[in-house]
Amino acid sequence: MSLKIDNQDELREAQSSLFTTTSTSGWILLNYVGPSTVHMASCGEGDVADMTSLLEADQVQYAVVRLAVQQGGVSDTRDVFVRWIGAGVGSVEKNKKEGFHKQAKALLQPHQAEVMVYNKEKLTKETLMERSDPQSKNNTIDVPLGSQALEVKFHVLRLPKVQAMTVAEVNPNSEPERTVVNTVV
Repeated sequence: MSLKIDNQDELREAQSSLFTTTSTSGWILLNYVGPSTVHMASCGEGDVADMTSLLEADQVQYAVVRLAVQQGGVSDTRDVFVRWIGAGVGSVEKNKKEGFHKQAKALLQPHQAEVMVYNKEKLTKETLMERSDPQSKNNTIDVPLGSQALEVKFHVLRLPKVQAMTVAEVNPNSEPERTVVNTVV
């Protein structure tokens, strides 16, 4: 099944007027209006702060945000694809929408980075700049615990001739991928 947009002409018009060679900020927001249909719901010339109030807790939404950046003393822009997953979106709905993620990215081309957002209070110009930086190793803003966070469990064992040994299991359901041993004699 493919993702459809019900107002593509409006989307293209907004892209051409907001993302010009001289613009240093702007954003476009897509909302779902059907199981496989999105709608350009809003757009603006401001920065990401103007858009965050439109992110809904029970929705998956997509946006492209333009940021003004300094690279080597030169002013430039970075267009960032933002995938919002609200806290009220269930796992079944997330899985359904995951299949449309790449198609939504294609609708909002061009962009130079992608950031996934789970907490709109932490979605600021600063965090978006940091997480969309090409050198960043983390492109997620506020990963919810229990869903995609890495769980690390520590066990303290008492052994003869050794006061303590700490073992870290990266995945408790399988053989440890990495074991760290600290011994105190």
